[in-house]
Amino acid sequence: MIHDSLEIRFVNKDIRENIFKIDIRPSKNKLNFKNKLNFNGKEYTLQDGTKGIYFEDRLFNFFVFEKNNLQYLLGIYNKVADTETPDILVRIAISID
Repeated sequence: MIHDSLEIRFVNKDIRENIFKIDIRPSKNKLNFKNKLNFNGKEYTLQDGTKGIYFEDRLFNFFVFEKNNLQYLLGIYNKVADTETPDILVRIAISID
């Protein structure tokens, strides 16, 4: 089975630990992150009613949501993440139309 996806990583040229990534895939090939709610994950609702899950993983803090038949996975490298990370990722998610 072919899983079409796009992964983009942004690395700050001056501070190499500043890494942001976004993975986009068709919803029909989505990855399941519901189990993350059982471990320290938190559900958020965007202004348009879209639901997403914020969770912290080994290397990245993530926010995953579905919109327009696509699944988006936004991530910030956790060595530079701060207490505002969920809010930052949710604001980015809101900006995706």
